[in-house]
Amino acid sequence: RKAQDIFVKAVKKLRLEYGDRARFLVIGTSGQDPYSMEVKKMASDSSIEFLGELTREEIKKAFQDIDVLVCPSREDPLPIVVTEAMMYGKTCIVSDSVGMADHIEDGENGFVFRKDDADALAERMTWVFRNQNRLAKIGKNARKVYEECFTMDCFGQRLEDVLRKWIS
Repeated sequence: RKAQDIFVKAVKKLRLEYGDRARFLVIGTSGQDPYSMEVKKMASDSSIEFLGELTREEIKKAFQDIDVLVCPSREDPLPIVVTEAMMYGKTCIVSDSVGMADHIEDGENGFVFRKDDADALAERMTWVFRNQNRLAKIGKNARKVYEECFTMDCFGQRLEDVLRKWIS
């Protein structure tokens, strides 16, 4: 569901041009199941590091250190990690199967690619490498999306609106 295999394939496509200039992190549970083991095997000759689960403090530190968050999920209605990245003003690259994709304008406040398409993800990642001077503005715009759509006040207001319509 998290499509880590698509992420690894995209990173490998970048390796020749950008591999020595980038550090790629996979954060979260990484099991011993066949899929996880295959993903790790695929990534063994790349600059991808599997960090596993992090504490809240470690996650806050990670957000200070990263430039871009990639969420290649095949299906993920509302990944908290994307919401947090937007809250921290980070540029996000998400698949079109991520709930936030509807709020992202490609190149303005993040990037969207077709799910399961490692080539499309690699294209977005290449754009990021070539246009790093634009990431701060895109991240600032991502923060605006967070403020307008994903704060607790916004969620509460939308819930109230839905309940009002449902009750009426």
